[in-house]
Amino acid sequence: MSNYSPEMPAVLVVDDDPNCRLLITYLLQLHGAACEIVTATDGAEALNHCEQRAFRLIITDNQMPHVSGLELVATVKARRPETCIVLISADMLSDEERRAREQAVDYYLDKPFPIQQLRDILASVLPVVLQDRSVGAVGGSI
Repeated sequence: MSNYSPEMPAVLVVDDDPNCRLLITYLLQLHGAACEIVTATDGAEALNHCEQRAFRLIITDNQMPHVSGLELVATVKARRPETCIVLISADMLSDEERRAREQAVDYYLDKPFPIQQLRDILASVLPVVLQDRSVGAVGGSI
């Protein structure tokens, strides 16, 4: 992903499960979002993408190798608190749920989640985050 378009808002999809990444990407495309969709296979790759550009929305799994979703959220929110985060997890412990709330995760989905639940989140979030020019400005990466 070296050909980023700084003028176009971007969404980052992070999951070590290729089927889940594909499903989320497909749902974003179905919503007709005028954005660049970038994918990462784990939190470490996601952080590398975040060093190259800012993202208005990050949809991330929690349980991943190298860097967890919660670790990714902590780094992103510390530098860009306005970034909208959707955290997805199959096995969140109560301590992790508390940490997610403390780190200002905007939405949380339990795996497996109903597709309509993610569609509803995207329908409410995309118009807002893709219109907000303060997020994802050129040179605004973490």
